Amino acid sequence: APARPDAAREYDWTKKSSFSLSATECGDILAMDLVSGKEFLHDPNMGSANAGMLTKKLKLVATPDEKGAFLSLTVTDKSPSQRSICVSEHRLLQRQ
Repeated sequence: APARPDAAREYDWTKKSSFSLSATECGDILAMDLVSGKEFLHDPNMGSANAGMLTKKLKLVATPDEKGAFLSLTVTDKSPSQRSICVSEHRLLQRQ
């Protein structure tokens, strides 16, 4: 079953992954509406011999009822991680 946006948050910090957004990408998230969604792909080794060995994809998509969103981070060397955020949390992001 999909995660509920209002469910209690629990994190396993031993499986933490990071994804740094550029100023432009932050602006894209702040300006987007949840229905359209947004996806960012990063390759930390782009331009080197190790290009493509580690990729990170951050995806923000609306829930089926459009009352929340799923924030998903996929790293090629780790299990995918998905978190839900509600519309009000997205609005807070837009106001920061």
